[in-house]
Amino acid sequence: MRLLDALRRLPKPVTATRLAAETEISTRQLYRDIATLRAGGVLIDGTAGYGYTLTEDPALPPQSFSR
Repeated sequence: MRLLDALRRLPKPVTATRLAAETEISTRQLYRDIATLRAGGVLIDGTAGYGYTLTEDPALPPQSFSR
């Protein structure tokens, strides 16, 4: 959830180093998390070394929890 939030609010494209710092994880774990999110259907554009951009799919609701 923190990774998706960071991808939504930070200026695009967001580097892996910046995302790792924002979510308080290592860059290695970040790459694994991005691969997991992509496998789950989240549209994340970009590559290691360049940066990442979250491409919102209008058919999907925001991924957040309500009380």
